[in-house]
Amino acid sequence: MSLLLTATRDAFGPAPRALGTWAPPPPPKWMPADDALHATYPAYRRLLETGDIVWAHVIQANSALYGVGAQDAPATVAFGADRAVDLGPARLGDAASRAFRLKGTKPKDVALARIAEMLTDSMGRKAAYDLPIGLTRGAAVRAADVMIHRAFLPQSRLLTRELPVVVSPARDAVALLPRRFWADDLQRQWPMLSVRLG
Repeated sequence: MSLLLTATRDAFGPAPRALGTWAPPPPPKWMPADDALHATYPAYRRLLETGDIVWAHVIQANSALYGVGAQDAPATVAFGADRAVDLGPARLGDAASRAFRLKGTKPKDVALARIAEMLTDSMGRKAAYDLPIGLTRGAAVRAADVMIHRAFLPQSRLLTRELPVVVSPARDAVALLPRRFWADDLQRQWPMLSVRLG
């Protein structure tokens, strides 16, 4: 899968990128102005122009995104926190799965309890935050809430947990990479990637 990401990086080109007339969609009508994700829309274009393309893995997502529909909705994703280290889907998937298993629990460990609380509170939006090293088996991994726009995905729904995303160099902002910027091979193969939605 690293070749698919490399091809997408090559197709999208290095930063800074010229996006022409591309503009992000408006926030969905259901999203209140004080929703933390609302503030990500004005920064979307700049993030695409200057950010890095990396893999992310869905930790949890609004259930509506798994099926056919029209509504865009949020998801929580895990992605690499170290710009010098390219974490692949398997490593990210392991960290995401271990994080998700904390949802609804109350660990005694303070760091794990914080992650459990954040994932259990699915209505509260969270900016990028570090997952504990003990949870990620030593890898530097961050998690964040992102908007999943169906128009940005092949077949307009989540078919696998792996997603190409664009992240800021500081790894403090993340957004789904629109499919128009994916390599052709990734667009064709994404629905068939090995780690399927359960």
